[in-house]
Amino acid sequence: MLRASSDHAGNGLTSRRAGGMLKDPGRRIGRGPRGTGSVGTALGEQGEIVIVDFTYRGWWTTVHGVVLGGLFMITLVLVLWELVQLRDDELTPEGAAARLRWLRRLLVATAVVSLVTVAVGTWVIDPWFHQHVAGSPLELLEARPRLTFWTDIVMEWKERISWTAALSACTAAFITVYFGDELLWHRRARRLMTAFFLTSFAAALCAGVMGMLLTKIVPVT
Repeated sequence: MLRASSDHAGNGLTSRRAGGMLKDPGRRIGRGPRGTGSVGTALGEQGEIVIVDFTYRGWWTTVHGVVLGGLFMITLVLVLWELVQLRDDELTPEGAAARLRWLRRLLVATAVVSLVTVAVGTWVIDPWFHQHVAGSPLELLEARPRLTFWTDIVMEWKERISWTAALSACTAAFITVYFGDELLWHRRARRLMTAFFLTSFAAALCAGVMGMLLTKIVPVT
């Protein structure tokens, strides 16, 4: 039988330290009561059992920030690698064409992932941040005058910067699809595509850091 000794919440996750032993230590994840999310167990720093409760909003925050956001950054890094390889002077015309095809596919994938990531953030996560209800992230920030920077600047600009990253990635993908293999010798179009890609990369990093810090200060629970 478990005995809860303390409760704390953060980032859509609630954990309770418990004494005693689990009847089924092999079971780690299970469904909690309706509307409360999922419940799992883990070992604490001192070997004690910690019961972890993932809320519905916590799951969505994890999907948006870790799964989709992480996939977005991975595709951006892969595109950057292909751009570097494409500048290799030792590439044959056939090799350059093959690299360009991979670049085109990666940019299209990046554009799709970026749109899904930003859409989830805009229409699923952000409304929870902006709710004017007791205990909401916005209410918690407005109750602390020293944190007005986060409501006046970070919360407002994060969404704009995120859409800048997504639309820049889409524009870079469109240029590669539109010009096709001609992009190899169309220097101006290639530079324009690279500029939009680097803008997307920088904006994605900025929005990711802002979202991480914001969730750390006032988690969605």
